[in-house]
Amino acid sequence: MKKTPPTNKPQPLPDVKFHPGLPERLMEAAALLLVVANWGYIIYMRLAHGNENFTAACVMGVTATISFIIVALCAYAPVKLINFPCRVTPTNIVTQYVLAVRFIRVINIIMGITYLATTLVVYQEETAFLYTSIGLLILSTIIYVVIAMRQR
Repeated sequence: MKKTPPTNKPQPLPDVKFHPGLPERLMEAAALLLVVANWGYIIYMRLAHGNENFTAACVMGVTATISFIIVALCAYAPVKLINFPCRVTPTNIVTQYVLAVRFIRVINIIMGITYLATTLVVYQEETAFLYTSIGLLILSTIIYVVIAMRQR
């Protein structure tokens, strides 16, 4: 009798449905609040200083709004579209999916902070806040990868 060699084909993953709870809604609200604060600052500086740097600030506001919408929609992506940092199996797919979705929402918040900091740079040329937000982005990515690898 001839044995067939084992194949390394990935197992089909079940479709996971994740209904956002209160923490996820609060994270989405925080990201939206940062976009609204960004536009509020742009409008305030327009009223206070006229057209000085207004075009550059509007570009930042539009970019922040579009990025917020795209990343917020990514948090509702199906399992097949998410690239996990480790191999997922039918036994750990729920944990990995929840971690990925929460990470996407955290990234949305940090991106809002980064866009707000960039708008501040347009008017005040203070870069410390911008560097801090980029550091937060890198740190949160490292933390997510470590947690995802430990939960596999």
